[in-house]
Formats: sequence, C-alpha cells, structure tokens
Amino acid sequence: MAMRITHSMMYSNYVTQMQTSLGAYMESAEQGSTQKKVNRPSDDPAGTYKIMNLRTTTTYNKQLLENCDTAKGWLKLEDSVLSTQMPTVITSIKELAEQASTGTYTSEQRLDIAYQVRQQFGSLINMANTEFDGKSLFAGHKYDSPAFQEGLALTSKSNKEIQTLANQGNVTIEGASDLTIAFQFTESGVLGDDLTYRWTKDGGKTWQTGNTTQTVVKGHNVTQLLFDGVRVSMRTTDDNGKQINVAACNEAENGVDANDGTIYIRPAAYYQGDINSEGNNFKTTYMGTKGAVTASPFGIFSGNNLIRFDSDVDPTPGSEFEWSYS
Repeated sequence: MAMRITHSMMYSNYVTQMQTSLGAYMESAEQGSTQKKVNRPSDDPAGTYKIMNLRTTTTYNKQLLENCDTAKGWLKLEDSVLSTQMPTVITSIKELAEQASTGTYTSEQRLDIAYQVRQQFGSLINMANTEFDGKSLFAGHKYDSPAFQEGLALTSKSNKEIQTLANQGNVTIEGASDLTIAFQFTESGVLGDDLTYRWTKDGGKTWQTGNTTQTVVKGHNVTQLLFDGVRVSMRTTDDNGKQINVAACNEAENGVDANDGTIYIRPAAYYQGDINSEGNNFKTTYMGTKGAVTASPFGIFSGNNLIRFDSDVDPTPGSEFEWSYS
C-alpha cells in the first residue's frame, strides 16, 4: 500500500518538531535561570510531592535549631546569673556584715553599711528578675511577669502570735521605707482594741507614738498602724479564728531588743512565679462532676493538678472515698 506525502504534511511535521524543540529550549532556559528542575506541579507531580515533604522537614528542623539556640541562650544566662553574678553580690553582703559586727565601727558607719546592703539587696532582686528574649528566667510558667517584687515584710522573734499571723498571709504592708522600722505596743490587749504603740527608724534612739485604728477589709476585722508613709494592716484573728494577743513593752527602755516584743518591718522580696498561687488565686475546672462536687483549692502547687474520683463519693461529712491525682 503506497502512502502519499504532501508538502502540507511535511510542513506540519517541521512546525511540530520546531515547537517541541522550542518548548524544550524554554524549559531548559527556565530551569537554568531558576536553578530548579521543578517550577510548577505539572512539571513533575511525583517530584513536587517529594519537594513538599522536604520543605516540611526543613521547616521542622529549622524550628528545632531555633529552639535549641533559645534553650542554650536561656541556660547560659541562667548559669551566669546563678554561678557568677549572684555569688559575687552575696559575698559582698557577707563582707559588709562581718565589718558591721566588729566593735570598732560607729553607729554612723553601720548605717552607711546598712544602705550598702540595701543596694545590694536591690541588685539581687534585679538579677532574680533577669529576662531572656522578653521572658522572666526564674518565674516558672509565669514567664510573662517578673519573678520577684520588692516590698516589706513583718517579723518578730518574741511575739509568736503576730508572727504566725504574718506567716498565714494575714498581714498587709503598704508603702516603702529606706530603713528598717521597729515598733512596740505600749499597752496590752488584743488586736481589735484601740491600742497605743511606739516606733523607731534609728534603732531606738528616737521614738514616735501612734494609735491603732480599726476597719473591715473583705469581711474581716483589721487593725491598722501607720509609720511615716507605711501602713500595716493586721487581721484581728488567725486562720483558726483565734484572737491575737499583744503584750506591752517597757517604755522606760529606749533600746530595741528582738526578744522584748519588738516587731520589725524589713525589706523583703515576694515571689510572683507559678508556685505562688494560693486559695482563690487558683481556678477549679470541673469535668463531668459539676454540681455534684464543690472544691476550694488551698496551698502551694507547682503547676496544674488533675484529680480523679476512683470510687463513688458519699456526701456524708467524714466519709471516705478513693481518689488519685496527676
């Protein structure tokens, strides 16, 4: 069988071959300019799938490297603060304390040392609030806020009831003082009575007097004392409902003795991190027991706690049941 080849067929074949060659040329030129073999999914569907997987893996590895760099920077800064900066300041404070304990120093020199120690104390708080990449190093999970806050605290060696009140968090101190304040009640009674007191900021050389006032804060009876811009508010009962007794100090003695009923207001650092959550600061979330159980958390926790009832709960007070936590 003979086949006739016409000029039209030859022309069409030439054009097709030229277009195929031109397409291959354009593809090679595009690959050369972009340095990519696959420029669109239609170029190589199987290759496109591999490329997408490779990009995902590359992004994941890049994030891992960034996380490692962040962790290394975080730990390096923590190590510098804890092993170098803080020990230097603490050593300096110890040296100042040893100097002040010698009998050769005058009261004016000891006062100067006290100011130096107060400055060093402030330096320690600043170090404890060190941040890395905008996050607090020592605040635990609450890294979006400073770990410590400088304030004032109440301490007493001889008045155990008031010290217990302070330990329970039932004493609030507002204001600031550049010196330690020592105060004594000058008449015996209980918190809640109108009592007189005296206070000093120079170790007992000079005294000022004041009278307590009574108020109600969040449903609790509170006794308040004022000291030159500092206000101390003390609940009149402890957590067990016990009335707080106070004993009068001997006004004839102008000195300050830790064992004679003297109460001190000193600088303090309050931790604001994630373990400083007590009572109503915790939120209770119910899962499947809402309405059947009412829980009020209290205490100090290092993080979230999941509690599970492993047996039926008898609502009778004092009944026992099994439970577990994570």
